[in-house]
Amino acid sequence: MSQEKKVRRPKKHGAFAAMTMLMALLLVPVLLHTFTLGFFCDETAYGPMPPKGVENYIDLGQGDYTVTFSPLQEHLAGFELALANQPAGNTGSLLLYVYGEDGTPLDCITVDLGRIESNRWHKVKLHKELPMGPVYTLVLSAKYCGTYPWLQEAPAGCLAPETLTGGVLLGYGYASAAYSWLVKAGVFFLLLLVWGFVASQLFWGQRKKRLVRQVCGCVLLGLVLASNYTLCYMDGEDAVGPGFDPPSQKLVVDAMNAYAGGAAQGPYGLGDYIDGAFRPYVSQIGLQGHVFQVLGQLGGPRALGLLCALAAAAVFMGLVLVIYQKYNALMAGCFYVAFWLSPWVVNFAAHLYWLEFTWFLPMLVGLVCLWKIDSQRARALCYGGAFASIFIKCLCGYEYISAVMVGLVLFPLAELLGAWAEKDRQRVRRLFFAVLFLGCCALGGVFAALLIHAGVRGEGDFMAGARLIIQQDVLRRTNGGDMSQFDPVYWPSLNASAFETVGKYLRFDTQIITGLPGDLFPLLCVLPLMAFAWDWHKGRLSVRDAALYGVSALGAVSWFVLAKSHSFIHTHLNFVLWYFGFVQVCFYVIVYKLAAWVRPGPQKRRKGKGT
Repeated sequence: MSQEKKVRRPKKHGAFAAMTMLMALLLVPVLLHTFTLGFFCDETAYGPMPPKGVENYIDLGQGDYTVTFSPLQEHLAGFELALANQPAGNTGSLLLYVYGEDGTPLDCITVDLGRIESNRWHKVKLHKELPMGPVYTLVLSAKYCGTYPWLQEAPAGCLAPETLTGGVLLGYGYASAAYSWLVKAGVFFLLLLVWGFVASQLFWGQRKKRLVRQVCGCVLLGLVLASNYTLCYMDGEDAVGPGFDPPSQKLVVDAMNAYAGGAAQGPYGLGDYIDGAFRPYVSQIGLQGHVFQVLGQLGGPRALGLLCALAAAAVFMGLVLVIYQKYNALMAGCFYVAFWLSPWVVNFAAHLYWLEFTWFLPMLVGLVCLWKIDSQRARALCYGGAFASIFIKCLCGYEYISAVMVGLVLFPLAELLGAWAEKDRQRVRRLFFAVLFLGCCALGGVFAALLIHAGVRGEGDFMAGARLIIQQDVLRRTNGGDMSQFDPVYWPSLNASAFETVGKYLRFDTQIITGLPGDLFPLLCVLPLMAFAWDWHKGRLSVRDAALYGVSALGAVSWFVLAKSHSFIHTHLNFVLWYFGFVQVCFYVIVYKLAAWVRPGPQKRRKGKGT
């Protein structure tokens, strides 16, 4: 037996080593930009054809012409030529010789002049791409021509920045990496998951194998979420993804451009960058703008959008996992499906302004507090987390703050009402104080952010800043004040009733989730009420489930009513509020009751510790 184990172990090690080498061979070309494609250039940067301001022509029949240049990007793929005196059907060849810094020949391209039109850009591809950095020499020569073409000299403003010496019109084309940030990250993590999974199955014990399988499964599910948030492959009709709400996105991108351009910005992180001047967006501090200005040096808006998508996926997976531990797999699955397939959740997830993960981070804090309700240390950490998460959310914007705060106490409050119905006094007392402290910490986070904002808005005068915030921001977004103080475009929203505003959000113009038409939303709302009424009639009503339904609905409606003007106008945004738990709870109640009807008998919920 021991001899057989000794034989198996080297085989396992050999197979694992071979698999590791194969994965490395697959991964290295992807990460190192080995594969490139395309020929990208910007002809408009060099001027129109025929170019304005051409000062002189260089006759290649009189001799060769030399240009020195240095690529400003990686993967220089070729050149663009602008020739004059080039009649149709011309004969002969144009030769381009490329030399390195030490004079070593690097490339030679021959172009048939009969294929080049006069006064139009003509692309010439190199046989081998050139890297950024070195200074190269390009020699242009014409041979055996019926009519010798002319190169066109132009002022410095019409020259490509790569050109160091030689004043002819010459463009530079670059190849692009075949794999985007998203593809690289996805391939890396996918291969890492496969590697870790195989390693655990070959060398670890049963307990560690099970743990690795769970971790790999969670990471894979998280990557599925993040990839859909950036590619929108599950809903191409309603989900726009990173291109959603361009005006808000522009506030962040302009702030990043202003920071890169050295424009004075002051304490605000968001604004418009026009003609070299930065005009701040003063309705909030704009913490996300300050953060992305620094991170923008590592990547552009697309890369930062990927980070936002990953952060949203991480928070959502945290919610799903804790729900699975605290409640059951069915409720966890309903939350995951809504986070994955909702066009509204998808649209906001990778947005640089909205930062969707900050909306649901407080909900995760409250859920963890409930999960670990019997641990005094865990509760204390969650109280601090409630303050920090709400504080950060307000520094990034006050939108949806009432729904976010209701989300913080959604699960603890539902459990409190359930424990009260069961007359469990000890549990009611503990849950009551947990909800109370979470709420107080959340209010503390709001007031702390408002205090900072008021100081900045009032330029040191907190009272003056608070008055400006109330008059110019709060009243305009809520029930308003004196209508004469606002632009007439806001008057219909200020005159609308709360019932009219809420009614707008009962008629979806998108799918609820992929494959489920928006026309069914009223039915989705009513079916759980019918189930609760039937259970109450039969004496088996789950107060906790009914409370989850009611409190989650209250969270969405709270913003529709409190921020009535904002909700009346922004119907292209605020449908997302239904996904702060309400749609997920509706799915859960309906599917749970259908399962009980299909499979009669006592339905046992999976309960974790602390329930």
